[in-house]
Amino acid sequence: MKREVTREKIIPSFLIGISELEALIDRMSLLFNQNDRINISISISIPFETLEFNSVQELREYSDIKGKTSEFRIWLNQDNKRISIHSTSKTFFYSVCDITAKGDSEAWCAGAIETVYSFLSTYRVWYSWLRSVPLGWIIFIFMNIPTFMKWYSIDKYSLNNPLIIAWIATFSLLLFLYFFKHKLLPSATLVITEKEGYIQRHIGEIGLILAVLSTTLTFISLFVNK
Repeated sequence: MKREVTREKIIPSFLIGISELEALIDRMSLLFNQNDRINISISISIPFETLEFNSVQELREYSDIKGKTSEFRIWLNQDNKRISIHSTSKTFFYSVCDITAKGDSEAWCAGAIETVYSFLSTYRVWYSWLRSVPLGWIIFIFMNIPTFMKWYSIDKYSLNNPLIIAWIATFSLLLFLYFFKHKLLPSATLVITEKEGYIQRHIGEIGLILAVLSTTLTFISLFVNK
């Protein structure tokens, strides 16, 4: 009889470098039989191309990738045991980074999940809580607010009311975050080289701050001039 158990878990948004990646793979490798060969794969997606490396050293020696990437996959397997990390796994409303463990027992899968999760949690980024917010559902509810207002308070609101303009500004911000969240606030980031400038390294945070600031100023100007 052959048994295969699969366990998955979402990982909080994180940022690691090559050294941390090497430490992570070393820790994952300890979960397998050290006397047999462990197959390692590091896959990185760049525009119109996917690169696959068999070791961290091979990735280090490849000079054509600069900066950082948020599209990668780490995969280790040996016989019927496998651990994989996907930087962007799509769900219905948003993308997440998750870990999948497959093996012949629940105990091994649970141990593999916990090993990776505890390691990457120490490199959690500040916006990880924001990525867990279900923006898709919030947008769905928010876009129906005018309908609810029309049902219950049709005489209290009009298109000239500053509240309507504030709603449009907030709704635009939510849509902006929803469609560009993966670029602004990636679920996982692998820094390959440190040659980027300050603005390039923090372009996501800067974009988010500017969007929130723009919406806040819209609210203030509307109610000050009311």
